[in-house]
Amino acid sequence: MSNPYATPIKLAKRALDDLRVAIAGQAKSLARLDGRDAVLVTVRGFERSRAAGDLQLPATAWFERTERERAGIAVARRGVERQCAELREQAREQLGSLSALEAAAERWARAERSKRERRAEAEADDRAAVQFLRAQAA
Repeated sequence: MSNPYATPIKLAKRALDDLRVAIAGQAKSLARLDGRDAVLVTVRGFERSRAAGDLQLPATAWFERTERERAGIAVARRGVERQCAELREQAREQLGSLSALEAAAERWARAERSKRERRAEAEADDRAAVQFLRAQAA
């Protein structure tokens, strides 16, 4: 008989794999946001030094816009981090469920092996008893 835990284990592994993929996607989103923020910081520093040398260059609006964009990136980053934390928690729970299922499957397999061994032993005892009785009758 096949293990009744095989299908739930397969489904749990698939769900865990899906969570890993989702976490990797969130990590890529964080990297993109960090990259965009780093570009803004670099460009802002360059533009600030340029604006400092040219008093007729009106850069205040541009600096305010980049500051708003950086604030938006920070908000988005917090949202992605929150989603990533939730996914990690789900993955921890899924891993715990998977471990419990695997332990139950191992216990079931051990019990089935033990039943088969007891059954084989009983059959061997029965054959020996039949042979003994036949030998006594002869």
